[in-house]
Amino acid sequence: MFEVAPEATSANDPAVYRTQIRGVRNPVATYRAAVASSTVPSLLDRTNELESLV
Repeated sequence: MFEVAPEATSANDPAVYRTQIRGVRNPVATYRAAVASSTVPSLLDRTNELESLV
C-alpha cells in the first residue's frame, strides 16, 4: 500500500506521487497484525498437537 494513496494498486496511478510503501495489501498479513500476540503461538501449538495425532 502506498503511503500517499493507500487505495492505489499501481505506481502508475495518478494519485501516487511518491512510492513509499506503508503496508502490504494481503489478507493474511492483515489478520496476523490484528490478532493478539499470544494467539498465533497458541494456534501453532494446537496445530502441532493435532498433527501429531494424525
